[in-house]
Amino acid sequence: MIPSALSHVHFRRLLAGSLFTYLAQWMQQASLGWVAYEITGSGALLGAIFAVRAIPMIGLAPFAGVAADRYDRRRLLMLSQLASAATSLAFGAALAWHLVTTPMIFAFSLVMGVNSVLDRPARNTLVFEMVPRDIVMKAAGLHSMVFSLNRMAGPALAGYLIGLFGVNSNFFIQGALYAVAFAMGLVIVVPPRKPSTRPASVSAELLGGFRFLFGNPTIRLLMVFGLVPYFLIVPVWST
Repeated sequence: MIPSALSHVHFRRLLAGSLFTYLAQWMQQASLGWVAYEITGSGALLGAIFAVRAIPMIGLAPFAGVAADRYDRRRLLMLSQLASAATSLAFGAALAWHLVTTPMIFAFSLVMGVNSVLDRPARNTLVFEMVPRDIVMKAAGLHSMVFSLNRMAGPALAGYLIGLFGVNSNFFIQGALYAVAFAMGLVIVVPPRKPSTRPASVSAELLGGFRFLFGNPTIRLLMVFGLVPYFLIVPVWST
């Protein structure tokens, strides 16, 4: 076990990494929408590009959860940050050289969706691992607040930066933010986990998770509350 005072230090480092990650993600939402409409001129394609990002979040999320249970969560977190940084920088370079096409925008949206879905379960479960159980709800609330604040600050900052430096600069800035989040992961220490007694099979773990979901009315209700905004609200204001 990590001493309580030290666990608070590492939680603050995780929180700082989340700040940079979520800021980059929400800046990217605004920047990608700008680029997509500038290149395609189509509202329908703009909506489709954001929809493509949701595909891995829906289809791969259960597998990302299994990965967070089976593997080192800090390494998964760092892998997603490194992949996001590299993808953002590559897209920014392609945009600066006027090489970006509509299929490339769809590919970028899909890859970043995969990176995000790898990040989220590992990051959220680390919150619960890194602080004493008696303050875990406060820590989870603080982490959620960082996400919500960046939902407002990220697009606003992206808009100012587009006006000042042009949209391609935003993707370099996003890459730098992901790189800083990756560096924060290097200095995080996570308490060792007890060896898992669950079945080794990925399919068995997935089925166990779905059985728990459909067999627990409270979890089912929370799942509905979590899904409804992403199907009915988020696509509207994102587009």
